[in-house]
Formats: sequence, structure tokens, C-alpha cells
Amino acid sequence: MKKTFHRENPPAQCIQLKIMVFQLCLVILFLFSQTGGNAEKVLDFSDDNDWKPNNKSVYTHASLEKKDLPKSFTICAAFMVEFWTQETNANLFTFLNAKKQWLALSLWSKESETMLKINLSEDVVEVILSFLFFPLQWMNVCLSVNSATSTVALVVDSEELLDKAMDMKDAPAKMDLLLGWNGDREEYPGRVTGLNIFSSALTLTRMKMVTEAGGDLCGAPGDFLSWDDSFDRFDLHSQAKPVEMEETPCQRRKKMHIYDL
Repeated sequence: MKKTFHRENPPAQCIQLKIMVFQLCLVILFLFSQTGGNAEKVLDFSDDNDWKPNNKSVYTHASLEKKDLPKSFTICAAFMVEFWTQETNANLFTFLNAKKQWLALSLWSKESETMLKINLSEDVVEVILSFLFFPLQWMNVCLSVNSATSTVALVVDSEELLDKAMDMKDAPAKMDLLLGWNGDREEYPGRVTGLNIFSSALTLTRMKMVTEAGGDLCGAPGDFLSWDDSFDRFDLHSQAKPVEMEETPCQRRKKMHIYDL
């Protein structure tokens, strides 16, 4: 006599568990694809927040020189602070000419607003952001200098903030770039990554695409200076250091940030 075996259907709880595991795997694969599976190379100036030089009169910063800076160019970078100390402002980058500041972009964070300030030659422009900048939050920035039209354009996180004529005299022949220091008597905490320089003034449309988190062109390499190729060529001073971070500025952003009290 043959025995008959009946295949029982799996319980509903088992099917639901399998679905949940499958969905979790999809989420992990998506997050992994957003980072490319690689940690982000970052220059970190957070260990020094006393705004004073060390015992050798050196401020914490990174520097890089390169000859033949284009007359028109676009610099793009991502910036973050780990925390604010007694001051709530920071310098994103500075270009020197004959050891004096020629171009600088700085951030000023207040309770009610966040402001970016552009210093170019003897001209100054201030722009209020449409959002508040908080610690542990990446901000993608592109700044273009167009010598043919004497205009400067600024895009932050895919939002156009400025397209304005500015004074461009005394442009340097070479690139003398500082991060974390303004070249004078102030150093700034913060982290910088994805700094790329293009040998032309990019269009506003292109700048929006380069600064769009999650976009295909986010963090695109520059043809004059590429972050991946130049990262190890920066000279690090005092407590500046290279680090790697899992969260990248080109990951799709969360709509809400939650901070521990």
C-alpha cells in the first residue's frame, strides 16, 4: 500500500517574514549603490577648534598649489561641520594671490538663517540660503568665475543662489588653494570632500546637476583638478587629517535630521 504525502502550505507568518527579508535586501542594495561601495575620502579639520595657531605658529589647514589657473573656472565641493564651538562660521575654501586672499567662500550659521559670503578681490556679496545649515549635514556647492562676462554664479544643493557681476581684478596666474584657513588669522573647523575644479564657467544647469544629491552627475570630476587624483597631494598642516566616511554628499538626502539631546 502506497503512502500519500500531502505538502502543507507554509503559514502566513513565514511568507510575510520572507517578504520582509527580501525588502530589506533591496534596501541594503539600494544604499550600497548610492555610495558605490566605497568610503568617501575627506579632509578633516575638526580636531582643532581653538581658532589659534599651534606652538609653531601654524594654523590647521590643507593647501595645494597648481600652475596655470584658468581665467574662467568653476570650483565645486561638499562641506560639513561635526559641531560648532564658540563660533558658528567657517571658510569653505580660499584662493590666494601673492599670499593675500583673492577669492573666498565662507558660511555663517545663525539660529534664524544661514548665509554664504563671497569675497572676490575687493568685492563682497552675501547670500541667504533657503534652508538652515546644521552640523553633520553635507552641503554641495558650486561657484563659477566667468572672466569673459565678469560674473560669479553660486549654486547650493541644486538651487541657484547668485548670478551677479563682481570685481575680478588681480586674478592669480596659478592656483594657491587653502582649506580650513583663510590665510590670515582664522582657522575653521569642518570637513571637505569632492573638491573639483573645471577649466570653464559651467552653466547654471550643469552646476545644479553637479550639486544634486542622488543625481547622475553629482560630484563629477573636474578637468583642471580632480578630487580623486589630487587628494593625496594636499599638504596637511598642524591637526588637519585625512579620514574616510560612509555617508557621502551624493547620497539621497533625508527629509528630516534627528539629533540626540
